[in-house]
Amino acid sequence: TIRRWLHHPSAGIVAALILLVSLLLAHTFDTNALMVVLGIEVVVLVLMLALVDDDIVRFMTIVGHGPWRIVVRHARGVLLFAALTVPVCWFAFGPVAAGIITAAALATLLLLTMRILAYCLYAKRFADLLVSISIGLLMLVAYSMSFLLPFLAIAILWQLQRRAAARTWLLA
Repeated sequence: TIRRWLHHPSAGIVAALILLVSLLLAHTFDTNALMVVLGIEVVVLVLMLALVDDDIVRFMTIVGHGPWRIVVRHARGVLLFAALTVPVCWFAFGPVAAGIITAAALATLLLLTMRILAYCLYAKRFADLLVSISIGLLMLVAYSMSFLLPFLAIAILWQLQRRAAARTWLLA
């Protein structure tokens, strides 16, 4: 039931409130320490909101839900979390804090989307292996040729989505 609740938009609101209250309590820290605390909290909270159950994704695919509909259903909490915390942190702590939250939310949404699309196609172990290899490739490209990162991410998502859309309603 906790995993199911984490996909509900109210989980994003609760996570945003937890982050904002903890940042209010940590206002005595210097700027660098505050950004470190912010980064750690944001990563932990958005990763909790991005949990995916492979059996649910596979069932939703079999009964006819399209891959993007499944992604949107699972991403509501992360999107609401980012929509609430980015503007508040921009005005309260500056653009660096908002940038940290935006980067963590976008990276988590990319991971969430890749996992859901892979779960539509393959069993859990192979899908996790495929996502791990893809993330490793994205990190390598981000380190060596960062200007190619968006193109590679779009290409990976496009390939996974194209194959996952063909699996909708497929009972196998």
